[in-house]
This record gives sequence, C-alpha cells and structure tokens, in this order.
Amino acid sequence: MRFAAAAIISLISVAVFSGAFAQEAECSVISAHDASMLQRCGDRLSSFSLELIEREATSDFHGRIAFNCPIEPMCEGEPTVGGFFVSSATWQKSAKDEQSILETLRSAPAFAALPLPLPTVTCPPFDVSIGDMTGRGICLSFPEDAKAAAIVMVVADGNVGILLHFYQQDNSANRLRGKVDELLSQSRVVRAAGDAGLMRWIR
Repeated sequence: MRFAAAAIISLISVAVFSGAFAQEAECSVISAHDASMLQRCGDRLSSFSLELIEREATSDFHGRIAFNCPIEPMCEGEPTVGGFFVSSATWQKSAKDEQSILETLRSAPAFAALPLPLPTVTCPPFDVSIGDMTGRGICLSFPEDAKAAAIVMVVADGNVGILLHFYQQDNSANRLRGKVDELLSQSRVVRAAGDAGLMRWIR
C-alpha cells in the first residue's frame, strides 16, 4: 500500500549513510549539511553543493536530504526528491549496474530487516549526469502500490557520491523518467576550493 512504498523510500534515504563519507585516504569530510559537503584533501579545502532549481535542500540528523519547494503548490503534480551522500570510492569500484544500485539500498540493516516486499526493477539501467558528475539510474515499482513509481540513481566524481531518489504516486516509470530528466537539466553542481590554512577561521 502507499505506506509500504513510502516506508521503503524513507529507508532508501538512510541506506548507507554510516559509510557515505568513506573517501580516498587523502580526503576527509569536515562537515556535511543539506546537499553540501566540505572536504579536506591534502593541503586544500574543497566544497561541494548540489542545487535543484526552485527547490530548497534540507537534511536531518541521519543525513537524509530532501529537496522541497519553498511554496508547496509549486510542487503540485511533481515528484518528491530526496537522497543521501554515498562513498564515491565504493561506487567507482563497482560495476555501476542494476545490482550495484540494489546492493547499495540493501546494505542498510534497517532496510534488510523490514518485513516489506522489495521494490521491483522495471527498466534497464540508464546513464545520468548532473554537471560533470555521471552515474546510472533504475526504475522501481512497488508490489503493494501499483500506482506508485520511483527512480533511484547514483552519481559521483572522484571525491563525492550521492544517491538520489524520485517518487510519485499515480504515475508510470516512463512518465516519471521524463520529469526526472527535466529536473536534472535544471540541476547544477557548485564547487569551490581554497587553502586548508583557512581552517583556523572555521569555528
């Protein structure tokens, strides 16, 4: 039912947060908030932010990210969008296929223990990109809610990885994918870099 599908989407958001920031040895995460991250890589600071046009990113204690409309009517008829940071290193070493994405979802103990039917993959993996970040996505349907559809994708570069999920009631995966393509075309990655000596000014 709708609750089951919503619960699965919620669990997707916490799937691998505990290992989300496992980076290469020379980089370490200083802080992460909303859809932004600050890293120290050697003697350099590097910041990352993912922005969706006309949506505001928020995050909770578990690291779940939500991209909400500042005014609720703006999202009427649009999918809900969320996600969480993942290990770029783990993703880059994977086959980047359907199984790789599903393994990321199933790696969360809470997800594996919940007695709900797992979503069904309904389309072959497809390429996605946001700015200079590339990745793969899959379509999902829910046995308990045939009228709901979701798309889950992982995009990453050499240091940052993020899983995004898009969910909508009363829509097909094909139509949802069209909306996702439109949202991604309106998204951008913002980066900045500086000397790690600036750390002394961070309180």
